[in-house]
Amino acid sequence: MRRPPQARVEIIHDTFFGTTVEDPYRWMEDQESDESTAWIQGQHGFTRALLDGLPERENLLGRIHDLNTTGTKIYHLDLRGDRLFHMSQAPDSQLPSLMVRQGESVRVLVKPEGSMIDWYSPSHDGTMVAYGVSTPGSEASELRLVRTDDGHDLECTFPQVYWGMVCWLPDDSGFIFPQFPTAGGQDRFQRPALTLHRLGEPTSAARVLLQEGLRSDVPLSPHNSLSLHMQPHCPWGILHIGHGVARELTAYRVAVNDLERDPGEIPWIQVCDRNDDVTQILAHGEDLYLKTLKDAPRGRILTVPAQNPELRHATEVLPERDTVLLGLFIAQEKLHALSQWDGISSLERIEGGGGVALPLPYEGTLIDMASDTQGSQLFLKMSGWVQSPAIYQMDLETLKVDDTGWVPPHPADFSDYEATRVEATSPDGTQVPLSIICRRGLPRDGQRPTLLHVYGAYGISRTPGFNPMLLPWLERGGVFAVGHVRGGGERGKTWHTSGHLTRKQNCIDDVIACGDHLVGEGFTSAGRIAVEGGSAGGISAGGAVVTRPDFWGAALFLVPTLNLLRKEHTPVGPANVPEFGTVTTEEGFQALQVGDICSRVMPGTDYPAIMVTVGMRDPRVLPWEGMKGVATFQAATASDRPVLLRVNFEGGHGVAETRETVEMLQADKLAFLWHYLNPA
Repeated sequence: MRRPPQARVEIIHDTFFGTTVEDPYRWMEDQESDESTAWIQGQHGFTRALLDGLPERENLLGRIHDLNTTGTKIYHLDLRGDRLFHMSQAPDSQLPSLMVRQGESVRVLVKPEGSMIDWYSPSHDGTMVAYGVSTPGSEASELRLVRTDDGHDLECTFPQVYWGMVCWLPDDSGFIFPQFPTAGGQDRFQRPALTLHRLGEPTSAARVLLQEGLRSDVPLSPHNSLSLHMQPHCPWGILHIGHGVARELTAYRVAVNDLERDPGEIPWIQVCDRNDDVTQILAHGEDLYLKTLKDAPRGRILTVPAQNPELRHATEVLPERDTVLLGLFIAQEKLHALSQWDGISSLERIEGGGGVALPLPYEGTLIDMASDTQGSQLFLKMSGWVQSPAIYQMDLETLKVDDTGWVPPHPADFSDYEATRVEATSPDGTQVPLSIICRRGLPRDGQRPTLLHVYGAYGISRTPGFNPMLLPWLERGGVFAVGHVRGGGERGKTWHTSGHLTRKQNCIDDVIACGDHLVGEGFTSAGRIAVEGGSAGGISAGGAVVTRPDFWGAALFLVPTLNLLRKEHTPVGPANVPEFGTVTTEEGFQALQVGDICSRVMPGTDYPAIMVTVGMRDPRVLPWEGMKGVATFQAATASDRPVLLRVNFEGGHGVAETRETVEMLQADKLAFLWHYLNPA
């Protein structure tokens, strides 16, 4: 069989606190060099030849295309008065459009022409919408402004407005947003400028309200994120200062009227610091409501007067319970809370020192929601592993819930399949939730090809979601499982912190425990099970592969983090220090060592078939992490199973891709897995 091009070895030695680490492929970090480009092209050619020749691929692609081009997708709901905004992707469209619904009318507001809509933010009255567009995959948004009534784009553009976070002034006379000062390079995500733009003024007149170095009484580092949050008819705004990927905030209160003052004179009043474990603040009327994890890892709600926001005088509005508090929102001028436990959502109205439960259509997962601060309507999008998504409308006066009919049941027939939730036992005795999706009555003969998906980072939960493109795998008798491993947020802050930094091995142990459970219960056997992890999930999945290489028949690492010891040398690296560690401290280095998959690969080992994907426009995990991982595994493996680099030259981190790109990736994944998990 033809072999992929061999990577040149040039060992660089780094010594951290007495430990020397070898890096044989440092040269790949210049991923646009002639040598890197030639190696990538050679790997791409080898991978495409192998994948395109797999016997099941064409049939799978056809089935996936049919399933993915049936029905309209509606998501990212946002309610403003009687206008409901949402993203929508029609069956025949490669990219989604921004829509607006008003009464019985629904129409396209923004239709992309070769660009991706990354985010949008309507004004409080819904008459204007700020939105971001970028080249698909890049996420390098340009802020634009559209008028809702006629869909006319105004002459208002601002570059480098990554990830949105646009905040409209309470009277909708302008908006505030963080703008990054440079378009590229190592510092592209540093020193955001909190900027105020008034409607009707030229963009050149926009004022910077706050930036690192501007105010000594509001200390900032180059890596802090900035965003302002305001509600209509409320005189107060809340400044969120983010500390990389950490969820705990530093926050300041500001009077909206004071934003007219010179930036050096705006009185920012501190509400909390990072050590207070506050993760969300809402200003409503003359009060501030805070979601905090302090002494409450599943979350509780506090309140303080906006005029004098001292936490030591805070009053508890809702204590910690046995569910995980996800967030707060205002509807019908009242405080509401969203919670979950093991993927089952719950909604409450907060009053009288407790929560009053709101009825949901069924016991399932609330994946999207929209409310207006004054209105009595609440829109809910719910779904499950085998339940097609639907959008419901709740009347908060009567608590009546109706299906809007906007998203008809998907024609993909999952009636013969079931999702069950069990628990696997990790080596330290921890019970790890495990979701298993398969055909009802599937024989437990240990012969089922099984894909175990894992993540385990940032406190992000893997909640049930409907994916019709999974059906071809299930139809062939395959099993799909999701390990809700530590490092995620399924069971609160403790679940997250017990799987990050120096405790990252817990996350990896949980992955293996989930795999062992699937084998022990007769779903599959060693060699017929694959593990999949994307982005930071590459650490969890990669760690499981290097720990138990004989157990897995295949592995998928999607736009993965594989080289943590070099992460700080990427634009998003400093922001990830709270989650993974830093080479500047001994404890931080030890944490990075656990999750650095490249340095844990052992030469002469029989590794499973591995496919690594990279997007050459990826701003979050630079392609060279995946490239170095592939080169390392290819040089080390003693098996005859391939290690593939699948390159998307026009793609990014997988969050803003065309319909065709998504279908091609799914076909490649399933064909690869089916081939290598079904030995002849």
